[in-house]
Amino acid sequence: MSKRRKRRSWSDEEKREICAQAVLPGASVAQVARRYSANA
Repeated sequence: MSKRRKRRSWSDEEKREICAQAVLPGASVAQVARRYSANA
């Protein structure tokens, strides 16, 4: 049986920053998600 990871909680400011990076021209949502260890 594997251990469950604690769910990450993002602040509103962190969410805004991550979303801003994801919509930049040439940005990959998957790359941005990996940078923050988030699911794409």
